Amino acid sequence: MSIRQALTQYFDITKPLSQQALKMLASQALNEKDRERLEFLATDWKSYETWKADYPNLVDVLKTFFSVNPDINTLLAVLPHMKSRFYSISSSKKNASSELDITIGVYQYKSEVYDSVHYGVCSNFLEQAPLGTIIPAEIIQGNKFTMPEDSSAPVIMICTGCGIAPFRSFWTERDREIQNSIGNKFGDFILFYGCREKKKDFLYMNELESLRERQILTEFYVAYSRDPNFPKEYVQEKISQHSDKIFELIVSQKGHVYVCGRKILANEVIDSFRMIFRNKSLFKSNDQIEAYIQEMKTNNRYHEDLFN
Repeated sequence: MSIRQALTQYFDITKPLSQQALKMLASQALNEKDRERLEFLATDWKSYETWKADYPNLVDVLKTFFSVNPDINTLLAVLPHMKSRFYSISSSKKNASSELDITIGVYQYKSEVYDSVHYGVCSNFLEQAPLGTIIPAEIIQGNKFTMPEDSSAPVIMICTGCGIAPFRSFWTERDREIQNSIGNKFGDFILFYGCREKKKDFLYMNELESLRERQILTEFYVAYSRDPNFPKEYVQEKISQHSDKIFELIVSQKGHVYVCGRKILANEVIDSFRMIFRNKSLFKSNDQIEAYIQEMKTNNRYHEDLFN
């Protein structure tokens, strides 16, 4: 195996180096100041965490500590191995059993500290891969983040950015079910979506508008956080604006809630539901609210698909 192949396919040179790796680099530094600074970062946890916040990669480190010249064998011993990336499928196998769609945000980040551009490893690889490229992959089947078997149960979908991916598979499947149904009853099917700007970041906008016009999607609500043409809002604020409807669907009609996005979103959505429940006379205490939320999770009526 060549060094290029090892660093391209098997070792992750884009992540911040561990303290163990910094300690190794310190031993390879020819300049005393470089060695002292690396040793300090390798032993002081608080300073290391502050340093790591800007996500310096291997190249940034070698450019900053120019006297470090590690041999390749020592370097490979401390570099992290490349890990699998996980993406939600955004298509329904009931519609196309031999193919699947995924929704990916191509990640690029400009580091002002190191004056360099960082690229998402997998997202940029997929964007640049020529048609016909064979990519090692596997399908991991989830057994909880699926639509309710009872089509009359209301469905509330909440997401931001590429978190919309699994919901595209939901509405694709619901569209097919409605087209093929004979007298079936379908519950409300609502999407709350958050993105930065409408023109740049609103994924599947035309598809969603068509679904609403054809009444496949009951309604969708969009919060724009960085669009000068709209009030600055977050998806949890949209949820609060429709608190009566949400309470009716969840409590009275035993609806299902699905949340997909970053972990911070999940916490904010739960807090929004707590506030909605707190303003209703049905719940007499916070303990009752927490018990009801936990009951929803236990009964598979509250579903989360989260990522860092």
